[in-house]
Amino acid sequence: MLAPLLFSLLASLAAAAPTARWQDSIGASYFQTNGLAGNQLVANYIEPSGKLVAGSAVWTGGNGSATINMPGPEVNHPDPLVSSNSVIVVGKQVLNVNSGSNTFSVFDIDAADPANPKLAGTFPSYGEFPNSLGASADGKTLCVLNAGKVNGFACYEAGASGWSHMAGWDRTFGFNLTTPPMNLPGTPSSITFARDGSALHVAIKGIPPPANSTAQLQPGSIYTYAITGSTLAAEPTKTPAQLPFALVEDSVNPGVFVSPDPASGFEVFRFGANPSAVPGTLDGEMAVCWTAQSELTKSFFLVDAVTSNVTEISVDPTTLKGTVKSHHHLGTNAAITDVAIGHRGTYDLMYVLVPSYRAIRAFKITAPGKFKFFQHFERYDLPQGTELSKGFNGQALFWK
Repeated sequence: MLAPLLFSLLASLAAAAPTARWQDSIGASYFQTNGLAGNQLVANYIEPSGKLVAGSAVWTGGNGSATINMPGPEVNHPDPLVSSNSVIVVGKQVLNVNSGSNTFSVFDIDAADPANPKLAGTFPSYGEFPNSLGASADGKTLCVLNAGKVNGFACYEAGASGWSHMAGWDRTFGFNLTTPPMNLPGTPSSITFARDGSALHVAIKGIPPPANSTAQLQPGSIYTYAITGSTLAAEPTKTPAQLPFALVEDSVNPGVFVSPDPASGFEVFRFGANPSAVPGTLDGEMAVCWTAQSELTKSFFLVDAVTSNVTEISVDPTTLKGTVKSHHHLGTNAAITDVAIGHRGTYDLMYVLVPSYRAIRAFKITAPGKFKFFQHFERYDLPQGTELSKGFNGQALFWK
């Protein structure tokens, strides 16, 4: 008699059980652990509310690495690659760099179960210490940036059998760097395609003066390689910059790019026949290194790793002047880094990585000047098997 009753109870409980997270999800977020003895891609589901739920931690087939903070040895730390876009989504694939293995990995995304990506392969970066990835708007061309002793970039094209190396697009810089680099000075930061496919931009940091020195900053540059048809220019046009970390093109003003810059706060660039740049300042800034744009408000959100501030600015496309719209402090010693924003109709969702806490902070953007925190996604919320590291980096989103 007990057996039928038990069976009936179990059946009723199963019927009442909530739908699986992957079925409820509207997308996924991705970052990497940057483990020096084994890197992982960490994928989390995004629920309809915008909250994150644990997905999976998948080995990338490569190792992470970290810039050297003199005089110490190579150890993992927040912002280990001194770059942006170490993890990106291209169509139904998510990619990450393995800086300790001089490779990048490609994972296939199942749109029905986006936080369970499958490793499709690893590819050589054709240099040392790869730290940034950039893809064309049509998803047909991909470039990987190298910031070590062998520095420059290599590119790949998409085909029926996957990604194929485009040797004719490889470029070298010849900078006097080490593998891994000695922290920030003079290193390449990010690689970005113009949305219209007319150019490939590379942000190169300048060299700050030594502490307590009266010397001036040695300026950095934005290298712009023109693209004509299927041909990449052999040499770049160089636009002076300070310490550019990232380049994000304005979604409504083609050719206008915002670059977070720890030397001042940010710079706004216009590229073309007569390139120009306008620096902007943020009160109390110390290390503004990442940014993303809200599709809803058209504002840019700038992240300061040292002060743990997120600052929203609007940009005038004519004057290139940035104006502060709002400001949010994420807590003492949070060491926030990579940021990603996704549009959801009447609002945007913003996710900020907090590697010091092995965590993510989630915000809802509802109007210019209005963004509100709604989730602490902590280390104990991470997928089972995630290898904790101080070097968590990268932030990319996929939407169903």
